[in-house]
Amino acid sequence: MTVGLECFHRRHQRFLDRYINDPSYKLNHLNRDTQWETSWGYDSLLYAPLLIYAKQKRIRLYGLHPTDEMVHDVLTKGIDAIPTSLLKGVVTQEPGHYEQYQRIMKVSPEKLARNPSFSKHFDRMYQVQCFREEYMAESVLVEVNRHQKHPQGHWTAVLAGENHILGRGGIPSRALRRSSSSLLATGHTPGMKLTPKNRGVFTVMPRTISFPMVANEAPGRMAADYVWYVENDTLKTGQVNASPFRNLA
Repeated sequence: MTVGLECFHRRHQRFLDRYINDPSYKLNHLNRDTQWETSWGYDSLLYAPLLIYAKQKRIRLYGLHPTDEMVHDVLTKGIDAIPTSLLKGVVTQEPGHYEQYQRIMKVSPEKLARNPSFSKHFDRMYQVQCFREEYMAESVLVEVNRHQKHPQGHWTAVLAGENHILGRGGIPSRALRRSSSSLLATGHTPGMKLTPKNRGVFTVMPRTISFPMVANEAPGRMAADYVWYVENDTLKTGQVNASPFRNLA
């Protein structure tokens, strides 16, 4: 089993490998070398239990996210700023995905229609979202292909923001599409019986709640395959570092 993490860049792989394999290389070294505070920004203590467990059990971790420079290029110049040698096939016309992004960002079609300048900015923001998801989906595919001949098979868990998996859109659908394209590229043709390269994609959405739970506040079936309810603790959200992407909206 391997674990992909949005909070690390793909370029951080050598540090993640060293963290898992080198007993003398600790979590503070990983945070330092990946420049956690500026490259991600959330409180690292939130991730410490998972990272420490992975080190203890020698579970391979891999980074999903593009570099900040890539994201900035898309934000300022558009999706065409990313050369095809880096990433091909960024889909920005996924049915229903744009509308879902509008709901996530709480932007109405009427607001976009009234303000052309804001609409242009919002469309660029959507390109950033699509690029990030497509790049992370490609990171997943690279990892899956790396282990496809393992005699015991391979599972990968992907930890990414809710907005990237809601309704199985974003990373799940893009990873499946890329997996299918990769399979056809190996010489298979439509209509032929294909040997499955994966055992499916299952999405899990965590929810912190206070019991008893109000039934009509639960996410609908379209949100995720499973909802994992965790009782709310004493975490003070105002004391936790915000995401570095908070200023993009």
